[in-house]
Amino acid sequence: MPVKTWIGSELNPMDGLFTLNEACLSEIGNALSLIRDNPLPLLMLRPSNFHMPKCKELINTVFDCLENGFGFCLLDRLPLEDMTDNEAKSIYWLLSQMLGRPVAQKWCDGRMLYSVTDLGRPSGNGVRPDVTNEEQSFHTDNSYNICPPNIVGLLCLQ
Repeated sequence: MPVKTWIGSELNPMDGLFTLNEACLSEIGNALSLIRDNPLPLLMLRPSNFHMPKCKELINTVFDCLENGFGFCLLDRLPLEDMTDNEAKSIYWLLSQMLGRPVAQKWCDGRMLYSVTDLGRPSGNGVRPDVTNEEQSFHTDNSYNICPPNIVGLLCLQ
């Protein structure tokens, strides 16, 4: 039965935490080698083109936690020291597709991944808060899309 509500103090620090085991890391390493040898635009990468059964098994467990558990998960962790930011985005893209069909993050231009980076811009009219160092309130991205996402994921590169 899904957990409908919870209070942080009631949660175990390990609740919703999933670790990439050695088998998953090996599959990710193999996928990364293929991506390096056969570079394709991010949007052309499909999990079905890579042999990643252990990753798929883990992602199915994550999906169950999202749908029937706490509604949030932390997947720990991609070996970022072994890959470029673009390679990390490629692996994130593959794993994310195992959760479900991606939808555009920005409906007006079809952007699938959006980088949130403090560019030192001052906050104000016409300036997205994600390019400033301003605190953001809780919000739902892409709420105006006719096909809003059921799951939102974040890839933390730093």
